[in-house]
Amino acid sequence: MKNTIKKGNQVLVLSGNSKGQIGEVLVIDRKRKQLVVKGINQKTKHMKPKRQGEVGQIIRREYPIHMSQVRLWNG
Repeated sequence: MKNTIKKGNQVLVLSGNSKGQIGEVLVIDRKRKQLVVKGINQKTKHMKPKRQGEVGQIIRREYPIHMSQVRLWNG
């Protein structure tokens, strides 16, 4: 029986820097076989100010990881 991962499921990360962490699936891209997990694979992006008078920002967001790096978590 195959366990399909769906949006909102809890998954366990099997490899990478976040190995052993558990998070909730936010977005699934079945064509690329990637998914975005809340709190996992976060990267920082430095944004320059676009207009005069604006302040630059540092934005942290989750980036997709491959489905083979996670397993469905029943906890």
